[in-house]
Amino acid sequence: MSPLEIFQRTVKDRSVLAQTEVERCGDSLAATIADSSASAKRGFTLFSDSVVAATADSMNALRRASLDSLKERVALAAVAVADQHVAAVRALARETRQVILASANRAAACADCGPGDDYGRRGNGFLELCDSLKDTGIDALTTRADQALDAISQRYDYARDSVSERAESLLDKEREEREARADSIALEEEIASRLIITLGYDNPVAYLGRDNGVHFYGVSPSVLYNHRSGLFASVSGSWLDKTKNSWDVSTASVGFKHSIGDAWSGSLSYTHLWFSSTSSQSKSVLDNSLDLDVEWSGALVTTTAEISFAFSKTSETSLLLTAVAPLTVYEGAGRGTLAFEPGITGAYGQQDASLVTARKQKSNKNGVPVANVKPRKTIGVLEYELSLPLSYHLGAYAFSAGYTIVLPLNILDESTSSLFGVLSIEISMTIR
Repeated sequence: MSPLEIFQRTVKDRSVLAQTEVERCGDSLAATIADSSASAKRGFTLFSDSVVAATADSMNALRRASLDSLKERVALAAVAVADQHVAAVRALARETRQVILASANRAAACADCGPGDDYGRRGNGFLELCDSLKDTGIDALTTRADQALDAISQRYDYARDSVSERAESLLDKEREEREARADSIALEEEIASRLIITLGYDNPVAYLGRDNGVHFYGVSPSVLYNHRSGLFASVSGSWLDKTKNSWDVSTASVGFKHSIGDAWSGSLSYTHLWFSSTSSQSKSVLDNSLDLDVEWSGALVTTTAEISFAFSKTSETSLLLTAVAPLTVYEGAGRGTLAFEPGITGAYGQQDASLVTARKQKSNKNGVPVANVKPRKTIGVLEYELSLPLSYHLGAYAFSAGYTIVLPLNILDESTSSLFGVLSIEISMTIR
C-alpha cells in the first residue's frame, strides 16, 4: 500500500471508531433518560392513583372524572417531554457523527497533498482533530442529557403538583357546596313552621332573683308554635308545691321574631298571665307583660338584651343583659350533640314598694289585715346570675339540665337576700 492509501485507511478507521463511541454514548444517555422517565412515570402513577383513591368518596362523579382526566393529561404531557429529550440526544449524537465523518472525508480526499508529503504528520493531525470532535460531542451529549433529566424531573413535579392542587380545589368546591346545602337545609329548618312541646322543672322558682320568701319547686309544661313568617304563639302553665292551689298560673303569649343576617335577631311579644287567687309568686300581681328581645350571635359569644314591661294596676320595668358562650362538647352523626352553655346575666330595673302590700294581701291565708305600704318606686340592680347548663340534642328531642347561682340585690319584700341556687331541668320535642 502507498503512503497515501495507508493515511486514508487510518483516517477511515479512526473516524469509524470515534463515531461508534459517540453513537454508544448517545444510545446510553438516551436509555438513561428513557429509564428515568419510566421510573418517574411509575412514581407519578402511584402518587396520582393514591390521590384519586383518597378523594374518591369525598367528591361527586363529575369531579372524580375531572381529576382522572387531568391525571392522564399531565402524564401524557410528561411522557411527551421525555420522548422529545430522548430524540434531541439522539439527534445531537447523529450530528456529532456526521461532523466526524465529514472531517474524515475531507482529510481522506487529501486535496492539498503533493509528492513527498509527510502523511505521518497529516495522520497525527487528523487523530487529534477526531479525538477533539469526539470529546466535544460526548461532553455536549452529557450536558444535554443532564438538562433532560432535570427537565423530566421538573415536569413530573409539576404533574404531581397539578394533581394535588386540582384535588384540593375540587375538594374545596365539594365542601363549599355541601356546606351551602347544609346551610340551606339548616335555614329551611330554622325558618320552618314548628310545634315545640316542653316540660320544665325549677327548684326553687324565682322571678328576677325574688322568691317572695317562699321556697317551692315548679313543673311547667308549655306548647309553642313558631310560624315560618316569624309569628309565634304559646300557652303554658306552672304547677307549684306549697301552694293552696297546686296549679299556680296559666299564660298565653303572641309575638313576632325577625332575623337580620346571620348575627342579629329580635322579637316582640305580649303575654297575659292568669294567677291563682293564692299564688305566692313575686310576679303574681302583674297580669300582663310586653317583652322586647334583641340578640347578637358571634363566633364565640351570644349576647341578648331583653326589656320587659310588666303591668296590671301598677307596673315594673326591667332590663336583662345576658352573655352566653356555647361550647360543643360532643357532636356525632346520628348520635346527637352535647353542649355546655355557661352564661352570665345582669338584671336592672324598677320596683314598686306598693306591690309588696298587694302580694301579701293576695296570698294572705289567715285573713289578717295587711298594712298598706306607701307607693315608692326604686330603680337599680335586681340580681346577677351565673348559669351552668348542659344540653343534649338528638333529632327532634332535646334535654337540658343546669344549675344557676343567683345573687339578689335591693330586696324590698320578704324574698331571700343572700346567694342561692336554682336547679333547672327541661325536656322538649319539636314537631315540624
